[in-house]
Amino acid sequence: MVRKSLILVIVLSAAMMLAAGSAFAYSSADLLFSVKTSDLGDSDSAISTWGTTPVFTAVNATAAVTSPKAPTVATLAATVGTGSIKWAKTAYAALGGTTPPGNTTISNSTSGFTGPLNTGIAHTGFTVVMAVRPELNTLGSNDFRSLVNIYANGMGLFIKDNGAVSLRLQTTQPTTTANGASTTYGGVGALANNTPVVMSMVVNADGSHDVWAGSTWLFGRTTAVVGWDNAMLLPSVKTLPQPYTLSNRTSIGLGSAGGTAQAGTSAFRGYLGDSYVYTTALTNAERLALVSDVEISMGMVAIPEPSSILALLMGLGSIAGLRRRKR
Repeated sequence: MVRKSLILVIVLSAAMMLAAGSAFAYSSADLLFSVKTSDLGDSDSAISTWGTTPVFTAVNATAAVTSPKAPTVATLAATVGTGSIKWAKTAYAALGGTTPPGNTTISNSTSGFTGPLNTGIAHTGFTVVMAVRPELNTLGSNDFRSLVNIYANGMGLFIKDNGAVSLRLQTTQPTTTANGASTTYGGVGALANNTPVVMSMVVNADGSHDVWAGSTWLFGRTTAVVGWDNAMLLPSVKTLPQPYTLSNRTSIGLGSAGGTAQAGTSAFRGYLGDSYVYTTALTNAERLALVSDVEISMGMVAIPEPSSILALLMGLGSIAGLRRRKR
């Protein structure tokens, strides 16, 4: 009898967690940052800041871009079911080839978010889970569009104008007279235009890694990355005198380059959703649970109706009663 009661309690607890739409618990000590679109303002309103630690500040388009403006709140229909979902829409000029945002220099200056940090980040790897809805610039220069970028390519996840996904890791530590070098991996996959997806990436302490788009594994590396610092990710901070090629790279970019503009690294065009970055490699079970949470919160999958959960519990109760009668 005790065993049956225990089973019923376990099933009921699982059902309640499923109904709530969240089964993921994380250590706040490992969370570098998180942002949720539910914290944004009304639809069509400009976004000046987002998140708390660090506070992300909107990067406005410069005068070089037609009709510069800050990122705005966009309300889009949920992918599954009814209702609407908030997204942070990054601002861009009209699609073009050699005109904005096809030009690298100009697209580096368009909107996204930046979170100043300027300290070494102790880590045992990284995990990124974020909802995105890209607007691919098929007429553009096929630059790397930053999804999340720490210290300007120290560690970053990118999408190109053709929908391919890439990862960059720092392989040379920066000094006061030289920026750190980074190596690019991946460059595969083809994200669909204007289609929401939860991107996830796990980088282990030795630099080995895996990247997914939704439930689809895109690419990975099973061996260590030579030069990857498995204890500390450092910003590039210039001192005087310095060569003109050295720039301060002391921020986290969310939909932006994450530092001073660089050739071939541009701001993201499209919509940003709930995003999480951890300074550790989550287990696959933890990653999947967080991906599921983000998919639910961003309206990409359906939440089981309470009536379905009640029917499940009633069915289990009937089975238990039948077994007692048979005895």
